[in-house]
Amino acid sequence: METIVELLERMVRVEEELKNQRELMQQGFAAVDKRFEDMNRNSTRWFTVLTVMVALIGLSGLILPLLP
Repeated sequence: METIVELLERMVRVEEELKNQRELMQQGFAAVDKRFEDMNRNSTRWFTVLTVMVALIGLSGLILPLLP
């Protein structure tokens, strides 16, 4: 049977490990958040480019028939 001192030491080790695990999880979540923000930024850029291209193609369809 473990003594009180051994139990207290074990509790301290468990608390330290939980703290380390919490820090690792926070780092992981921060990395995922950054990746999501990067993906969102890139998606927004591509959507903007495609929207401009579609608008230009639509305008060219309206303008070209008017040219002699």
